[in-house]
Order: sequence, then structure tokens, then C-alpha cells
Amino acid sequence: YRFVTTLKYDGTIDAATKTLNGNIYIRGGGDPTLGSETFGSSPNKVVEEWVKKIKALGIDSIAGLIIGDAQSCDQDPIPLGWTWEDIQSDYGTGPCGLNIRENVYDILCKGGKNGVNIRTNPQIPGLKLYNQITHNPKIAKSYAYVQGAPFQFTRTVFGEVSDTLRERSAIPDPALFCAQLLCSNLISSGIKIRDSATTIRLIRFNGIKTEIKKKIVIASSTSPDLEALVYHTNQISQNFYAESILRAISLSENGYGSGPGSVNIIYKFWKDKKVDLRGLCMVDGCGLSRMNNITTNQLVKRALVTVRLPRW
Repeated sequence: YRFVTTLKYDGTIDAATKTLNGNIYIRGGGDPTLGSETFGSSPNKVVEEWVKKIKALGIDSIAGLIIGDAQSCDQDPIPLGWTWEDIQSDYGTGPCGLNIRENVYDILCKGGKNGVNIRTNPQIPGLKLYNQITHNPKIAKSYAYVQGAPFQFTRTVFGEVSDTLRERSAIPDPALFCAQLLCSNLISSGIKIRDSATTIRLIRFNGIKTEIKKKIVIASSTSPDLEALVYHTNQISQNFYAESILRAISLSENGYGSGPGSVNIIYKFWKDKKVDLRGLCMVDGCGLSRMNNITTNQLVKRALVTVRLPRW
């Protein structure tokens, strides 16, 4: 199994003026590895390849929008039961239909006599971080954490730093950031864009009525196979990947990556194995939720379940 991200366009291409009279869409398929350094990529590598594919169509002007489409999976990236203190940390980053750079940005902190200066890498358009980090040269271990909600671009960073520190926090809207990154790279490569970057979620949130048009595929990006993702997830206990893989169960079975929908499929799997599910409560894929619960009886019986494989 591999996750797929698809670049598409609607409308028509005017060969005489080299203008796309339509929009560019980035249709996410829940891929947690898109633009991930873990698997040898980066956001810029991804969008630079997309720019080449768009230019190959003979386009040097786009009379439309660059749209991030994350509608293949749950809109809310945070499962039930995750605490406010966890959800902006790198280990508490939730997935969506269109992920990029594992949905995190770096916060680079440098302490000194004048306090602590911070900067982000990459820069997230519209993000405002109120710096409440204090300089403490005597602290044994520096720390910093961010407070804020998904899709919220005004956040506060707290902590204490002695010298330098690098932390990671969740990108407010990964699908929007992905669209913005493609938009800026298209402009820097000489392609004019009439409108700007947005997402399907924002279009619907703002009540903008859109005409459903046929979309034509420009390019597709695929993840490494599921085995490689599962291995990485288990080696470092990667919650973001675990949640992405959970949603892939429902995405593969039903065409929509729902966390609760995937949990129901897992429940059915164990029920078919004759495991007594009384007392079991599963609400996420990684175990970060305080609402998860399993009985000792289920834990033992689950370990004893075997799957018979055919002889080849």
C-alpha cells in the first residue's frame, strides 16, 4: 500500500496566451511522508517537481487559484482525548488529508542578555508567535512549547532557554501551507498567478459557491510502501505516522480517511477473532489519548490470536 498525492487542474489552457483559465489543485491522500526529510525529501523538492510538470503543459500564467484539497480525511487533526499541552508539540502533531513536512515547523531559540530571540524554519505565512520564553542561564535543560489550536495562526510560545534550543511545533493549516508553497514557487519561477493560495476547507468555510468542473491529472506523488512507514513508526514511536496509518484503513476500505471509522473497522476485526471487546476503548491510533483503555484479559487474548497463512 502506498499513499498518493495528485496534482490536478480544471478549466482550459489557452495555447496562444499560455494561460490556464482555471485552478490548480493539490489533492492529498493522507501521505505522512510528503516533503519529509525522514524519507529523503523536502517541501521544496516536492513543489519544484510540481512546477516542472505545470511548465511542461506550456503554462506561464494561471487565471485562478492554487487550492490545497485535504478532504480525503478528517478535517480535525486532533483525536479525542489529546491534552491541550500535547497538541502543539512535535509528538502531538495530528494528520490531515494533505500533509507536508510531517506537519511541523522548527522553532530556533537563542538566549542572551537581552532575552530569547526566536525564528521559525520554514516561515509559515500568517503565523504570529508571541514570545514568552525567558532566558535562564542556570537551567539544567532548556525547553519551549507552544499553545494554540489547529487552524489558529496566533499562538504563544513559553519556556526557558539557557543558550540555544531547537523545538518543533504543528503547522496551523498544512494544506494551506502546501498550497502557499506551490504558489510562491510558481511565482518565483516566472509564472503569473491572478489569484492566491487557499484550501477547499476555507472556500467552504467562507460560503463561496464553486462550480464542479472536470479535473485533469498533471502528476502524482507516491509514498514509500506501508512496510517502511510501519517500521519507522515503531522504531521511534512516531505518533503522527501512527495516526496517518490509522486513517488509511478507512480510506482504503471506504474511500474516506476517518479516525473513528478506522477504529470501527479494527473493532470488527477483533470481534471476528472472537475477542471479548467489553471494556475496550480505542479513540486514536498512537495511544496519546487519555481515553484509551484495554483490559488485561484482552491484552493476553490478543497476543494469542494467530493468522493461518497458506503454504506456497
